[in-house]
Amino acid sequence: MKKPKLALIPSTMGEKVFSVLPSNGSGDFTFSRGSAATRINKDGLIETMGDNVSRLEYPMIDGVVSECPSLLLENGATNQITQSEVFSGYNENNAVLADNVITSPDGTLTGASITDDNIGGTGIVQGLQAVTVDVLSEYTWSVFAKKKGVDYIALRPNTFTTPSNGDTFFDLNLGEIVSVATGHTAKIEDYGSGWYRCSVTFTTDEIVTSGNLTLRLSDDGSNTT
Repeated sequence: MKKPKLALIPSTMGEKVFSVLPSNGSGDFTFSRGSAATRINKDGLIETMGDNVSRLEYPMIDGVVSECPSLLLENGATNQITQSEVFSGYNENNAVLADNVITSPDGTLTGASITDDNIGGTGIVQGLQAVTVDVLSEYTWSVFAKKKGVDYIALRPNTFTTPSNGDTFFDLNLGEIVSVATGHTAKIEDYGSGWYRCSVTFTTDEIVTSGNLTLRLSDDGSNTT
């Protein structure tokens, strides 16, 4: 193996990524990012970093913070839900949505709840967020979720066109994916203290440009009524 001419060690955060080799600073990188972004800090909390600040992330392994951080680099992406930390913009269906009722993964009292409206009968208990999308494009719909009265939730891209539509079920008790809708991929990540990040990725068709991102409750992990 040839002797390296450049060696980076991500040991600090800021507008620079410093090199060990060469030691005169000529190998340092300037870091830039046009918006705020999040990371997992050494306490296992989600922390927001400002513009042009690099991020050292401490990976979560089975809900436990790793002792060794790494430089977090991601592809550019746009959040379609610009106030994604609140439920107040969602439509309710047989549901009651309440903001700021539980400590969220960033350690603040900003977690929301979704519960059955308890008016009797059966139906789908869900919150719906309308979004506009591009055709033939890949999107990921994700939530941080923690069980309350039921063990299961379903994430459903809704009123798009098959295969974009469909319920993907997650078990918030065991931290597992129960089933994945046709045409989707799914992921669940353990953030500790009962919190999981659940996500589904889907591709839109060549016609429909709007729909709903839907969070549903489930008693059994296979039905949403």
